[in-house]
Amino acid sequence: MVKKVQELQSTLFQKEKMLETCTMHIKSYQRELEEKSAEIENLQNSLGKVSAKRDKLERHFRRLCRSAKSSNGLVLELSAIPRLFELIVEEAKEAASSFAGLLITSMQSAQWDLDAAACSIEPGIIYASPDHKRFAFESYVCHRMFSGFENENFYINGSLSSIMDPEKHRHECLLQFEDMRSMDPLELVSITPDCLFGRFCHRKYLHLVHEKMEECFFGHSQHRAQVLKGEHPRSRFYQSFLKFAKAVWLVHRLAFSFSPAVNIFQVRRNSEFHPDYMESVVQKIKMRDDNPNSHPKVGLTVTPGFCVGKAVLKCQVYLDDMVATE
Repeated sequence: MVKKVQELQSTLFQKEKMLETCTMHIKSYQRELEEKSAEIENLQNSLGKVSAKRDKLERHFRRLCRSAKSSNGLVLELSAIPRLFELIVEEAKEAASSFAGLLITSMQSAQWDLDAAACSIEPGIIYASPDHKRFAFESYVCHRMFSGFENENFYINGSLSSIMDPEKHRHECLLQFEDMRSMDPLELVSITPDCLFGRFCHRKYLHLVHEKMEECFFGHSQHRAQVLKGEHPRSRFYQSFLKFAKAVWLVHRLAFSFSPAVNIFQVRRNSEFHPDYMESVVQKIKMRDDNPNSHPKVGLTVTPGFCVGKAVLKCQVYLDDMVATE
């Protein structure tokens, strides 16, 4: 009997220990459940705020579009361009300058001849200062990244939604702009690498960074191989490219949320400088020729300009055959 009682006591003790352990687990699960519930509530609140902000932004754009028209239906001048669009374009210019700077640094590290590289982009330009040659590289990256801007999706696919249902397409572009603006581009393409923006990045990277350039920079072409497989490299170089790609994509999404859509323009080389729709990317320069009948000529378009009806956001150009005043 004593032995039996001892066995029962031992079993009871083990059961109590198990019960105690289970109770601790239950409390832990309850705490975790409470934390998850609080997290869900916070996310729902955030989603509500984002949705409200998105609706407010959409109503704001519609008011701007309505107010931007005069009684005869013509779009007003520069003041009619929403400030937000100007800011987004400025961000794209900064991203272009940053990525062009990274390209130049990579070329220097690979011991490239920068003068020859600049000349290959646009031969024969007479630069007012040697350091102005950086504008050739900014022109190069902008020209390639903004190529196809006039199409609703950069010709990535054959969609005609902007023609079939223009109101719906404008709405979707506005939502995409608002959703993407605060997102890390690497995070976005990591979640959905084959989304429209992801495919845009794949196409533009291959168009912008050719194979020989990549091999000189890194000693291999693994970035290109990954991109061709539909992947997105995690290198510093590619992440810098993604930031630039996102900036251009945001300009495009916002541009196509307008009615009518924003048009892009560039200026051909040797065109006469026209201050109404151009601005010089360098200010402290003058013409080499003092002939009063001579006019400055465009060497290259550095960043494109944009039109909303009759309103103009000027393109930035580098003027050829000028001299520095300081």
